[in-house]
Amino acid sequence: MTAKKQKQGYHPSFLRRRVFFVTAGILANTSTTAFSFSMISADESLRNHFGRRPTFLSDATYGTTSEERKGTICPLLGRPEHPETTADFAMGDSGPPQRDFDRTPGVLSTVVGYAGSSDPTSCNPTYRNIQDYAESIRVTFDPAIVSYDDLVNAFFAYHDPSPWAGSQYRSAIFVHTAEQRAIATAAVSSKGALGKMAPIEEARDFYKGEEYHQKYLDKMMGL
Repeated sequence: MTAKKQKQGYHPSFLRRRVFFVTAGILANTSTTAFSFSMISADESLRNHFGRRPTFLSDATYGTTSEERKGTICPLLGRPEHPETTADFAMGDSGPPQRDFDRTPGVLSTVVGYAGSSDPTSCNPTYRNIQDYAESIRVTFDPAIVSYDDLVNAFFAYHDPSPWAGSQYRSAIFVHTAEQRAIATAAVSSKGALGKMAPIEEARDFYKGEEYHQKYLDKMMGL
C-alpha cells in the first residue's frame, strides 16, 4: 500500500525508498573527476532508476466514495477455510511484502488488507479510516513446497520491524493455530532484540484492502 503521513510519522521502509531515490539522483550526477555534483529532481531520479516515471495513483483515488466510508469496499474475509496453510502478517507498508511473497516459491496467493484491531468497537476499516488496524497481508501457501517456518523467517527477511511505526505500520505475526504459535514463538526468540518488535497475536478479523492496493507495486512500477 502507499505510505501516507500519520500522526506517528512515516514508516521506515517508506523513508528508505525516498532516501534511495534522492541518493540515486545525486550519485547519477556526481563527477568523480571534478569532485562536484548537481541535484536533480525526484521525478528525474525515478526516470533514471526505472527507465520511466512510475504512474502514481492520485490522492483523489483514496477513500472518497460513500461506499468506502460504509466499508463495502473492504469485505471481511474472516477465518480462512484452511488455517494451517494460511499465514497472516503485519509488515509496515504492505506493498513491498506482497511483491516479495508473490515471488516466493510455494506461495499460492496473497491479499493485502487490514487486521490486528484490539478494539471490539472497531470495524469496517478503510485506508482513510483505518482506526487501530494494521496494514496486513494474508498468504496462502503449499506446505509441500514452503513451510510456515520458512514464511516466518521471510517475515523478518522482507522487512525491518520498527517500534516507532504506529498502529497502521506496526509489525505482528497473527497465528491461526497452536502449531503456528509454537513456530512463531521459536522464531521470535531466535531473533533477539529484533524479535521483541514483532509481537505474536491471535488472528482476528481480516478485511481485504481496496482493489487499488492489491499488487500495488505491479500497478505503479511494473516490478
